Amino acid sequence: MHIVRLTLTSPDRRAPTAADAHVLKDVLWAHADPCGGLEHVQSRAGQDSIDLVLFTSGGSGAHAPAHSLAMCSAALSRSPAFRSWRVSLVC
Repeated sequence: MHIVRLTLTSPDRRAPTAADAHVLKDVLWAHADPCGGLEHVQSRAGQDSIDLVLFTSGGSGAHAPAHSLAMCSAALSRSPAFRSWRVSLVC
């Protein structure tokens, strides 16, 4: 199991709400590839971003961050609500 932290910011830099974080989690599950290895998702709205933690079994240890980033980016690109949001890895 791999744990990867991501952060998402809106294009207008508005403060996200708890509802945004909840909908984001639903978007990830709705667009997750069944073979992609997504196991669990945690999301929390912060002051200027949504903090996201993905627990995955996909990808090898060294490739888990890139795999998780690609999985999240693909889901966001399919969602009109989050299509323009910026996602990045948290080291």
